[in-house]
Amino acid sequence: MISMPKPLFFKATAFKKERHTAENIALELEITMKDAGINKFGAIITDNALNIKAAWKILKQKYPKNLWM
Repeated sequence: MISMPKPLFFKATAFKKERHTAENIALELEITMKDAGINKFGAIITDNALNIKAAWKILKQKYPKNLWM
């Protein structure tokens, strides 16, 4: 979702052949955020799996000024 002034659904990504590793997830999230403008995100909704948590840690190191949950 992007707020413009109303919320907007931007993109859902499905992995086809890629493994669901933290690195692959972080890469796909980063691509999606860059497509819309990485500083325009207030939240991204995911589940709480260990690979997702690890992906957020990767992104937090790369973009420390953004809010990562």
